[in-house]
Amino acid sequence: MKLEIIAEAFAIGSLILLALGNLISSNKFTFSNFSIPQKAGFELNIVGWLFMGGFWFLQIEHYMMIRDPVNAFLCLLGLPFFSYLAYHEYLNIAWKTPYPALAWLGAMTVVAGGIYFFVERVPLLAGWFINIVAHHSAFLLEVFNHGVTLQPIDYGTGSTWYRPGSSYQEVTVGVSADWKDPMAPSVNIILACTALQSMIIFVGGVLCTKADFKRRIYAFLATVPVIYFLNLVRNVSIIYLTYSHVWGDETFYYAHSLIGKGGSLFALIFLAVALFHYMPEMQNNILDLIDLTKRKKPDNIK
Repeated sequence: MKLEIIAEAFAIGSLILLALGNLISSNKFTFSNFSIPQKAGFELNIVGWLFMGGFWFLQIEHYMMIRDPVNAFLCLLGLPFFSYLAYHEYLNIAWKTPYPALAWLGAMTVVAGGIYFFVERVPLLAGWFINIVAHHSAFLLEVFNHGVTLQPIDYGTGSTWYRPGSSYQEVTVGVSADWKDPMAPSVNIILACTALQSMIIFVGGVLCTKADFKRRIYAFLATVPVIYFLNLVRNVSIIYLTYSHVWGDETFYYAHSLIGKGGSLFALIFLAVALFHYMPEMQNNILDLIDLTKRKKPDNIK
């Protein structure tokens, strides 16, 4: 419970600090004869990135418990990655030179992270979205003559208005089927099965990139609806393979953690290329972030 509270504080704190930090570092705020220095924004960003790294580090245990080595490994990389971003916020101060791509990443993190955090922590909202995805997945299965029955939304224990993240309190929609192999485990649709994370990353990127409205709309339509549909295909495939008990007791693990995640990664890379076609500014920001390792001190700084 203590680690859960610490993780919650890290998550909320990081989003607030990064939001304030980006706001202060990119704007001039003057009150009477007092002005908030740009340096203060970068200092808030430093702490915000460190908090973000701490939050993901504390998620490793959860992903190991649910046998999700891919996300567990990514969480392990989170602490050094976000610490590196914090270091470059410090260089913004030391070199008195902002790095625009870093500000873009901070803004995108606040938008995408804020949306997901809000939905995940409000069970009523999470349940509503999970139920929609579950019904659309069931419809696709029905199209292929493998109908399923969806159970009522299970909110677990605790408040349905706000609840800290926990592997024991996930909102679920159960899936049952007459054609299910008796030896196959039951499948539940949870928030991670909705592709909300992937969609809001693209939404955050579109909203935080400087581009005209028309190109933003095209970029949105070329990615977010496609992600949603491909995720339905992923859900249908996992349910079909698991309930058919294709590879025995390990079927769900292979279908979900290996095939499902591998396919999702490939699709996201393809969609990112499509997104860059409409918004090359986003590609420039990402390339600039990759080039952080090549960042050099300005000539006028000793």
